[in-house]
Order: sequence, then C-alpha cells, then structure tokens
Amino acid sequence: MVEGAADPGPLRAYELVMAFAARRGEAALRLAMHAALPQVLRAELLHLIRLNFLPESAHDLAVEADVLFAPFCEDIGNGYYCFAGNARLQLLQGLDPAYREESIARSVQVARFMLDYLEHERRNVRAVGDRLHSDWIDVERWSALAFAEPALAAGQLAAALAHATASDDVAARVRVGGLASALAAPLVRFGELLTYAEGVEALQAGDHDQAIRLFGAIPDRELEVAGIRLKSPRRVLAESIEREAPAFSPAASHETAEPPAAAEEAPVEPAVPNPPERGGIFIVHRRDDAASQAMRLRESLRARFGDRVFADVADIEAGADLLATIRSAIRESAAVVALIGPRWLDSRQSDRRRRIDSGGDFVRIQLAEALQSGIQVVPVLVGGAALPRADELPGDLARLADLHALELHDADWEADCTRLADVLERFGPEVERIPSGAQVEERKGLRPLRVYLSATIADLAREREAVVASLRRLGHQVVGAEAYVAADQRPLAQAYGDIAACDVLVCIVAWAYGFIPESSAGNPEQRSIVELEYQHALALGKPVLVFMLREDVSWNPKVMDAMTGAGEKGSRIAAFRKELLGSHMVRVFHTADELGALVLEAVSVLDERRRDSDQPRVASEALLESERLLAEIARPETDDARRAEIGDRLDRIGDSRAGVGIRSDRTPEFDWREIPPGAVRLEGVEGTFAVERFFIAVHPVTWRQYRAFVDDPQGYRDERWWQDLRHDKEPGAQAGATDNCPAVNVSWYDAIAYCRWASVRLGYELRLPNEWEWQQAATGGDPTRTYPWGRDWEEGRANTVESGLRRATAVGVYPAGATPQGVLDMAGNVWEWCLNPYDSPNDTAPRGSSPRVVRGGSWLNNRGSARCACRYNAHPGPRRNDLGFRVLCVSPILKR
Repeated sequence: MVEGAADPGPLRAYELVMAFAARRGEAALRLAMHAALPQVLRAELLHLIRLNFLPESAHDLAVEADVLFAPFCEDIGNGYYCFAGNARLQLLQGLDPAYREESIARSVQVARFMLDYLEHERRNVRAVGDRLHSDWIDVERWSALAFAEPALAAGQLAAALAHATASDDVAARVRVGGLASALAAPLVRFGELLTYAEGVEALQAGDHDQAIRLFGAIPDRELEVAGIRLKSPRRVLAESIEREAPAFSPAASHETAEPPAAAEEAPVEPAVPNPPERGGIFIVHRRDDAASQAMRLRESLRARFGDRVFADVADIEAGADLLATIRSAIRESAAVVALIGPRWLDSRQSDRRRRIDSGGDFVRIQLAEALQSGIQVVPVLVGGAALPRADELPGDLARLADLHALELHDADWEADCTRLADVLERFGPEVERIPSGAQVEERKGLRPLRVYLSATIADLAREREAVVASLRRLGHQVVGAEAYVAADQRPLAQAYGDIAACDVLVCIVAWAYGFIPESSAGNPEQRSIVELEYQHALALGKPVLVFMLREDVSWNPKVMDAMTGAGEKGSRIAAFRKELLGSHMVRVFHTADELGALVLEAVSVLDERRRDSDQPRVASEALLESERLLAEIARPETDDARRAEIGDRLDRIGDSRAGVGIRSDRTPEFDWREIPPGAVRLEGVEGTFAVERFFIAVHPVTWRQYRAFVDDPQGYRDERWWQDLRHDKEPGAQAGATDNCPAVNVSWYDAIAYCRWASVRLGYELRLPNEWEWQQAATGGDPTRTYPWGRDWEEGRANTVESGLRRATAVGVYPAGATPQGVLDMAGNVWEWCLNPYDSPNDTAPRGSSPRVVRGGSWLNNRGSARCACRYNAHPGPRRNDLGFRVLCVSPILKR
C-alpha cells in the first residue's frame, strides 16, 4: 500500500466499500473498482478511466467526486489520491467478476490502458522535468505491467533484484523498495519471488531480523525467474552483513569467526554487456521463435561490426529498466534487424492471445519504436518463415509488410550473413555522427536534404535541439542554427544565401518575436530575423514547413512577447502567428519531443518524394507547386472558382496535407484538434448539454479515406461492423470530382460502420459526434459565434450556394473559415452526420431508423444553413451527394 491513506482491517474495509456502494450507487462502485488498479490516483486519470471504461456514465461527472471523496480514499497532496490498502484489494477482487462475460479480463484491459496512458505522460514529463510526476509514472508502470503481463513484470522484478543484490549501488537497492507490496495482488502466483523481494526491502530498511524471517520462509537456493538467476537468500544476507561490517583490523583478526558458507560461493560475474555505442545494429527476435538464430547472427555480424551489434533483451544489463533501455537503444541504432521465424507471428500468451497483439509485447514495442523513429528496419526470415501480411499485423507494425526481406539459410549461413552485412553497412554509424555543417556521403545516388532551421533561441533552445537531433539521425544537413543576437554575428545577406542553398525551410514559432536586424542591414520594416527568413524562402519558391506552439501549452512568461505586452514586439509576434495560421498549413506541437517527431515526419515526406522521382532534384516540381497552391488559397482575394481548381490540382499532383489521406498500410490518417469542454444550448431544444473535452478531425472524411474501408476485404463487406445497422450490399458511388473531396453518398449506417472499422485499425475509438459536440467544435466554445470564424457572414470563407460552384470542393480550400482550434469546413461544402436523432437528442445509441441530425450546411444550401446552431435532419438510410461525415475521438491515446 502507498503510504498516506489510513488502512482499516479487512472486515472494516469490506464494510466501508459496501456502505459506499449502498450510498453512491452501482456507477460509483464500478468506477472505484477500475480506479483501484493504479497505486496512486490523479483526478485526470480517474476522468479518463471513466470515459474509456464506463461510457454509460458519460454525463455523470458526480461519480468522480464520489470516488475521490470516498471514506477509503485519501488526498495525499499535490493532486494525488490513494485508496486504503485493504479497501483497494476488496475493490480489485470485485473487478473481474463484475465483467466475467468479457473474453479479456477487465483488470487486464485497464492495465493495458494504463501502460498507454503512462507512456503518453512520460513523454510530457520529460519536457517539464516534474520529478514527482516522473516517480509516480515509474511506480504505476510496474503495477500496470504486473496486471497486463504478470510473467513479464515478474521477470523485470527479478532483473531489478538481481542488480540490487549484485552490486554496491545503493540507488539500485532503493529502487526495489516497496515493489513487493505494490505488486502483491497481480503477482500473487509468484509467491517466492515476492517474499524474496520483501526480504531485500527489509535489508534496505536495515531490519535484519525481518529479513531473516522472510528469507527463512523460502528455500535456501538460487531462485530463477524468466531466465534470471537470483542469489540464494543466505548469500544475500551474508553479503549484506559483510557490507555493513567495520573495516578489517589485524588486531581483531583472531576474534573473527569463520565466514559463512555462502561467502565461499563463486563471485557473481557481470550479467551482460551494456548496449552498444550510438549507431549500432539492433536484432529484434522472439526467444520462443528464433533465439538460437539470433545468437548465431549476433556473432556473425560482430565479426564484421564488432560490439556494435545488440541482440535486444539478451544484451541488457541486469536490473536495467527494460522498456526504457530498449527504446533508448532502438532510437540510437543505425538499423534494426527484425528476425522472423515460423512462430514469430503466432506466438501465444497464457490466455491464448497472440503476443504481437499485446501492447506490452517487447517485439512489438521495439519494431514500432524503430518504424516511428525513422530507423531503417530490415526483415530477416529464418526457418522457412514468410513475411507477414499487413492485415496480419497490428496497425503500428503494418509498414513492416511493405519492406523487402532477406532470408538466412543454414546451408548458406555465412554467404547469407555477408549479404545482410552489406545491406546493413549502408546504414552504419557514420550516418549517426554527422557534425553540424558536415557534408554527407550520398546514399542511393541522392544527397541528403539541406534544411534551414529558423526559430528564436531564448524560448526554443530545447525544441531546436530536438529538431536538429531528429534530422541528423537520418543524415540531413541542418544550417541556420546560430543564435542571432547581434547583426554583425550573422549578416542578413549570409542568411539569405544559406536559404537559397537549402532545400526546405523549417520555421518554428512560439511567443517571442526575436532578434530584429538593423535597418542598414536590409531590414527597413524592422521585421524579426525569423519573419524575414520565412518571407525570403517563400519568395524563392522554397518548400516551407511551419510548426507552432499550441496556445494552451504552459510557457515561460518571460519569453512571451505577446503575453507580456513587450511593446511593439508583442503585437508583432501576435500578427505573425495570425498570418502563419491564415496563410500556411501549420502543424502545432506541445513538447520538444513531439516537435522533433513532427519535423522528422514532414521532412521525410519531402525526402521520400525526392527519392521516388526520376529527376535528380531534391524537391519535385509537384511539391513546389503544392506549396504555391496552398499559399494561394490562403490569400483572401482568391475567388471561389480558383479555390475549386486548386483543390482538384492538389489531388492530381498528390495531396500530402495532414489528415486528408491514408497511411502506407491503407489505414486512414486523421489530423486531430482538441476541443475544450463547455455547455451547449441547441436551437429549439430545452435545456443545456454538457460537453467534455474531446478531439475532432480537422477535415470531413475524404473519398480516399472512405475508399480504404470499401476496398478492405475486412472492411465494408465484413458483417462485424454492421451490428444493429442496415447493411446495403454495395457502397455508394463516388460523387466528388477528386479523392480529396469529402466522402458523400454515405448513409448514417455506413458512417457508423466506418467508425467501427477505423477504430480497430487505429487502436482507439472513433465515432460520430453528438450534435452538441459538433456545435462546440464549430464555435470553438464561444456561443456568440454565428459562424466558425465570427458573428457575421463573410464571402470567401465557405462553399455554400453563394459561391456559385454548385458542387463540393476538396476539403480545406477555405482556410479562412477555420474555427478557433483550426477545424475546417464546419460551414458549407457538405452536411455532416451526427450520432443522435433529431427528435430525441439524448438517445445516442448507434442504432434505430429515426431521422438523424445533420449539421453544417452544404454547397447546395444558402448561408443560413451554415450557421453553427442550424439543426437539420435526414433519414439514416438514403445516400445523398451533399451529405458526408466527420469523426471524433475522446483521445488518440485512449485504447479500448
């Protein structure tokens, strides 16, 4: 139990829980059962647990307060709460039986959600350096892993104990303190290991008597768990006493007793070497599939590459945090070998689920990290195995199916390994160690991209470092990274020359306007260096990628010109941000790590297009044209007909805008915007509707995204998605001129089925918005707005009948019609289905045949229908060429 909550005895705890259930009801009791799985609770976590696992209580916020103020829950300060130990056990014991009809134990489902949530929190905490929160994440990760993957957690606990008892590292011994009690419930079947851990904890606390009693309750022999061997209890005791004994004195030597027998045991050798230096080769394999081949391959590759070959778990130092070490080693590798044998895909857990489908599967974690980090992955087949198909893999590994695989045969082992080594040598450590400004040897006949990085220094130093590290990992050259603190340090003419020599400009903007060169340096309008660089790149026709700090991110007020009212600079940065949002496709970021990933992804798109081109140019003409077209639709004077033409042209040359297309595995790719909570009044309906925080797609679902569902053999024609829905034999025909137009001729039933299919493909739940959620997104939470952009109608902001186009356009060609959060096409173009019926809004069940609400107006209707509050209805079965849909999710990290 975590200290803080007074712990009643088991009988009293039972009475407290039963009294709580009688007073607060079943919903509160079920929420408390789910909330008992974390060791320590936070209000935000409780809220997410409720949304994810108790959707039937979506509008009952009071149950969260009931749990936090329960008699067995104590506020331990700093926003943390904990349940009394025996009450927590009572609640946990009731969780799985309450959901016994489910194929996967409810505790396992909650634990898997916790692992996803904690990984999300870990990324955020690195940015803000909150040590208390970081410690909480570490404790909760142990607990969640123990419920989700007990054997894996037991192995990690054994590794931590091995390290704690094999060294004089006090910190290592402290890290295992409290783990035994924290993991007692989920690891109950590992009784000897838990008792052993309690003994080590007692020694750490200096309670030798308690340690002797605990160690005496288990056999005095080495304990082996998950292939990790722990010292015998007797030996641990002897070494502990030896460490604490006074220094040896010759005068006292004749009084020294014979050393205990345990001291005669062979000394413990260092467990395994540390991971290799940066730029090594990482071998990922399953022990029950290709362990012998992995070790053989490691030795063969080490003959050529030395110790830079790392064979995953086998090479991790005992006691290290396996998950963190693996991810770190992956990110620092030059290449990853995915060793696939006959059992790789079908390896099963104790509950008969495929290991590859588990969020805690190390093989999946390793390969997903490599694929998402842009590390080169080489599939290698052994034992006659075949490369899995994309539909056999979880969504985050589907790209593996598109990679070229090599085979290793026993009869030709050395020759095959030589061929593999030749491939791996292309991605060697020289790519990882590119110094600033260094020339890089061309790969595949193409030089790396030259990226000009434009950003202020005082407020974005960490963000710049993350971007530089991400780009250099793939061998790109980064210039323009100097701090412009004085005009004579970096003349403007030299900056312009560097931009001209680069292939793309990356512009990062927060709240500081930055250094302003002197007028005499060629800056008569006194603009900042960042704004000048941005404008110069546009004038040269260079691709420009803009990344902007989200408005709701906490920031140091000392470097927020726009917030501190720092004279003219304050108004300048506010105006610059507004210009960027109105004239460019801007990507927003929260943290330095997220920014690094976003920049790497965007630049990789440029690089991929360049590599696929037959022309020896870095950026294709189509890409340059795309940038010019996007800049043109951002200008207010561009008329409606030209906007339609631009949308069509973007589709023909390859529309690469975020949230418009699909991934390489044909899974839809959405661009999300967070919508704040609030209260909404519906036109002609009594009362108000509470809205909780959610995320909504920037664009309606496009034809390209909808066709992925239609073409998937496990998509439109799969009956799984159509429970309680009418299923027409054939889908509706494409009515839009291009694939980047909204998907229309889609019934309400079609849209519901699509959401179910996409939820499985993406790994988190999507659905249609309720109309009050749709209205909150359209107004941005400001009920005074008549239209997404403000109170008054303005031409050039939406495709309604006033545009004269008489057809739908590509999504996003009216950027001036954006909501405050940047959601597009909420007014005009096509109507959008909502989840609820028109006559009974509170009925949100995805079934039935009553007319459903549609919102937003269309190209066929006048501006009155495009009002944020306008309600209209349509029968769920018919399909229309002016009616599409948009998707919503509670959170892209909430996985069901």
